[in-house]
Amino acid sequence: MNDDKYNKYLDKNIYIKSTLSIIWWMILGVIFIFCTIMAFSVIFSVFEGEEGAFETWILSVLIAIGTAYPAIRLIKKIRYMGFAIRFSKVLTKMDKPFIRISEFEDDIEANELVSPYKNEMLSNINGAIKYGYIRNCTIEFHDSVPVIALEKKIVIDKCPHCGAPVTGVYDASYICSYCGNKIVDVIEKK
Repeated sequence: MNDDKYNKYLDKNIYIKSTLSIIWWMILGVIFIFCTIMAFSVIFSVFEGEEGAFETWILSVLIAIGTAYPAIRLIKKIRYMGFAIRFSKVLTKMDKPFIRISEFEDDIEANELVSPYKNEMLSNINGAIKYGYIRNCTIEFHDSVPVIALEKKIVIDKCPHCGAPVTGVYDASYICSYCGNKIVDVIEKK
């Protein structure tokens, strides 16, 4: 947890959010289980013809269904939080401004951290960014390949060959739109 204190890719309140989400999920789970048990027990009362039993059964079923959706959403959020905590540790060790998702499989330490999420890597990254658990990075597509773009800065603002301004940079190497020469290391990680 101390490593995450100064992790610029991780939401600083993620541990509070995850604890509150787990507590809220447990409360919803208890309500769901209680209402489900109550709905099943009231079924017997309906068959016996007790007055008001059917209304109680309907209410129990509606409350159980009403708690199921938020509980499922919370499970998804908790999964994104767990992913964000692990993934942000990998991002802090990367020294490039752009990382292809396939590169995580090549790095043994990174592969260990994110292996439980390997099959759904892109959707987990997207979800963690969407909910704000991972910050200072985005998903971009370079030549139809998904790439994680870390917080970056442009270090070369003029073409060294012709002096034209460097504009529209989206990759570490850049082709000058005026002279056509390739310029490397235009962007670096902040």
